[in-house]
Amino acid sequence: MSYAGDLAPGASTSFTITAMVPSNGANSSGDVTNTATVTSQTPDPVSVNNSGSVQFSVMPNGADLGLAKRKTPALVAIWPGTGPDADSLMTSTINVHNYGPRAATGNVQVVDRLAAGEEYISGGNAGEWICSVAPAAWNAGGPAQVVTCDLDPSRYDLARDADTPALRIVTRARTPDLALTNNACTGGSGGSLEPSTGSINEDRNTTNDCAGDGTRTTNDRVDLQIEKWTRANDGGTDNVIPLGTNSYSYTLRVTNLAITDAVPASGIVVNDTIPGFVNGNTAGVDRTNVTVAGPAGWNCDVNGPSVICRSGDTALAVGASADITITVGFPFFDSIGQSPGSCGAGAPASGAFCNIAGVAVDPDVSSSVGEINGANNQARGLGCGSSAAPTSERPPRTSPRATLAASAWSATM
Repeated sequence: MSYAGDLAPGASTSFTITAMVPSNGANSSGDVTNTATVTSQTPDPVSVNNSGSVQFSVMPNGADLGLAKRKTPALVAIWPGTGPDADSLMTSTINVHNYGPRAATGNVQVVDRLAAGEEYISGGNAGEWICSVAPAAWNAGGPAQVVTCDLDPSRYDLARDADTPALRIVTRARTPDLALTNNACTGGSGGSLEPSTGSINEDRNTTNDCAGDGTRTTNDRVDLQIEKWTRANDGGTDNVIPLGTNSYSYTLRVTNLAITDAVPASGIVVNDTIPGFVNGNTAGVDRTNVTVAGPAGWNCDVNGPSVICRSGDTALAVGASADITITVGFPFFDSIGQSPGSCGAGAPASGAFCNIAGVAVDPDVSSSVGEINGANNQARGLGCGSSAAPTSERPPRTSPRATLAASAWSATM
C-alpha cells in the first residue's frame, strides 16, 4: 500500500486493513503475530522504528468447551456393602465453560469414567443436567461405571464465555484403591459428543477438554471427640472466670474413642479461634497475648486469634486423650455489640466471651484414617464476665466470679 503525496515533517496518517484468517494451515489457530513495515523513497536515517507488530489469538471455529473437575472430600472410608455410608460418599464437581467463538446450541455433554472401586450414586440437578450410567449396577471386579451427563435443553444456547451450571456427581468408595482418581471429558473427547453450533459442529481445541481429580480411601476409622473447658489462672473452679483477672486458659481435650475396630489416630487437626482478640496498635494499645502448650510430637501455631495444632504422624492410641492448653492474656474484647445469634440465642450480653473449637482429620497425612462421627467434633463455650479493657485501665470487679455456660451457637471449622 502506498501513500499518495508527501507526508510533511511531524504529520501522521492512518488506515485500516481488514483480513480473514485461513480456515486451516498456518495461522489458522493459536497466537499469531502481524507485522507492518514502512519504507520511503526519501532516505530514512533511523530505521529501528520502521516496523510495528501486534499479537492476537485465533480461535478455531466452532465451540471450544473447557472442563474443570474437583473431587471432595480428600479422604473417605470404604463402604463394606451394608450399614451407613455417609463417610464413604464423594462428590465430583464439574464445571464446563464455552470459550467460543460460537455459541453451543446442543450436545454439551460430559463423560465421567469412574475409578474401578467407585460406585455411582446420583448425578445432576433437575433442569440443569440429565445423567445416566452404564453399567447400571456396580460389580466388584466388573467394568468401571461410565457416567454420561447432557446439559438440559432449557440451558441452550450456551453463549461464548458462558458457564454451564455446576455438575455434581455423587459416588461411593467400594474397594481399597489408594486413590480413586478418574477423568471427566467434554467437547468430543473421552467419548463425549462434539458440541453443535448450527454450522461448525466441532470442538477443534482438545487441550482443555478433560480434567481429573482423586480421593484417598481407607479401611480404618476413628471417632475423635473434643472437649473444652475454661479455667482462670488462679486455681479456681473449672468453667469459671473471675472478673478482672489478667489471664485464663482454655483446655482442649481430644480423645480417640474406643469404638469397635478402632485404630490409632494420626493426622489430627485442632482449630480454635480466640474470641475478642485485640490486635494492638502503636498508640499504646496492647495486643492480646496467646500461648499454647500442646502434646509431645504435635505442632501448634498461633496466627493472631487463630490457633491450629496438628499431630502429623504422631499417633493417638485407642482410648487415649491429648490435652492442649491455650493461655490468653488481656487485653481482650468481650462480645458486646456482636450481631444477635452470634453468641447463642438473642443478643450477646456484656461480658460474654464466645468461643468454639473443632477437631478433624488431615487427609494429606499419609497415615491418617477416616473419621466416623462428626457429631462430637466441636466443643462450644460461653464465658461471662467483664473483660479487661484494651488500654492500661481495666473495669472494676462487679462480682466475685462469673460462670461459664453452654452456648447454643455453632460454627464449622
